[in-house]
Amino acid sequence: MNTKKTLAFILAAMIVIVWSTAQTNISQPPPGHTGAPGELTCATAGCHGGSATFNNAIATINTAPPGLLSGGYNPGQEYNITVTNNAPNRSLFGFSLVAIDDNGNQAGKISLSNPTKTSLVTVGGKEYVGHRDAIGDNAWVFKWEAPDSDVGTISFHVATNASTGGGVAAGNIFTGVLKVTTEGILTSDNLVAAGAKNVQIYPNPASEFIKVNLENSFENNPVFNLYNTSGKLVQQFENLPANYQLEYILSLNNNLNTGLYFLEIKVNEKQEYFKVFIR
Repeated sequence: MNTKKTLAFILAAMIVIVWSTAQTNISQPPPGHTGAPGELTCATAGCHGGSATFNNAIATINTAPPGLLSGGYNPGQEYNITVTNNAPNRSLFGFSLVAIDDNGNQAGKISLSNPTKTSLVTVGGKEYVGHRDAIGDNAWVFKWEAPDSDVGTISFHVATNASTGGGVAAGNIFTGVLKVTTEGILTSDNLVAAGAKNVQIYPNPASEFIKVNLENSFENNPVFNLYNTSGKLVQQFENLPANYQLEYILSLNNNLNTGLYFLEIKVNEKQEYFKVFIR
């Protein structure tokens, strides 16, 4: 009889612990789960099923003024940053973001624009901004003040969750990263590993065409896909040969609306997303 009572007590305690942890993650995300170097995500930590998927077209970062994306950060300037999860057919969303330099230290200062929608905690000297109560909101706004001096590359690592509401552990984790310097957005190490010597995208903003220069030639031509901020494929470019300057010229449809888009570049089974502005 005592054994049964003990087992029942242990089971009840386990249920309370699981429920408490789930409620904590719904109210705000656990720090240190952004997918930044040395960090887990809520997928790899086991509190959400499946694996984390890197997709800058779903886990997006936008700023106002937009200079952070087009020209790099200005030391001491404050930016309004918007994180959006563009996964379709989902009803519950959450996110966590950290801004760090190449040494893994906090870069800049984060403050909340709306404490009822976002949360902020500091752990190990790093600030983690995240959702406040994971409900139907899929976009969150907060403030980020750039460091007072040029500290080199700053990486914004974000992990977002999109769930159908089938349970607190349901849903998919999407990660993204935005790397900026005082000069502008950095190119992709992923594509360099695939054989690209460098990645240049110009003009940006663009109107009639986009030129992509990978400073190398490939046996199989790269594939280029253009997505809008909702993650919808709006134009695809395949079998484009490079010109004598190793440029791929992407002629844009004339019915594209002005605004931010994401250009996916696939090279030898590796891919990366780049923000482009169309005017």
